[in-house]
Amino acid sequence: MEVRKASLRDEKELIALRIEYLEEEKQVEDRICMHLKRMLPLYFYEHLNRDLFIYLACEKEKIMGAVFLQIGYRPNSDSFPNGKIGTVLNVYVRKEYRRKNIATKMMEFMIQDAKSRKLDCLELKATRMGEEMYRKIGFEEEAEPYLRMKYLLN
Repeated sequence: MEVRKASLRDEKELIALRIEYLEEEKQVEDRICMHLKRMLPLYFYEHLNRDLFIYLACEKEKIMGAVFLQIGYRPNSDSFPNGKIGTVLNVYVRKEYRRKNIATKMMEFMIQDAKSRKLDCLELKATRMGEEMYRKIGFEEEAEPYLRMKYLLN
């Protein structure tokens, strides 16, 4: 097994992986899947290997899973000396390949790449299924003095 960075040549597989991930997380309607199939190619074209990096676990030509890393920028501060943070998204291994440390290997590869890009930190929202693996590789629960809030625009 090897872990590598995705390129636009992987577009069809990236779209399939994203939809599989979302379908496992929650029931996704057919109309949403069709919308994603139309919109994701443009998103990947505009962002892949610019501010979005995708790491793929592969065996021969078969893609077993993916990890997405979205890079964001913040005004420099003591918390963000380089002004760059990474948000880890879409950590996904196809069912037939689970429990083989594939997610761990992809995450370790991604962490090394994030360090080389001088990101200040990596953030993610963990599912209960992934929590143990994230803790083992060094992620910690963040105690924030602030209340996380969101305003939906759509």
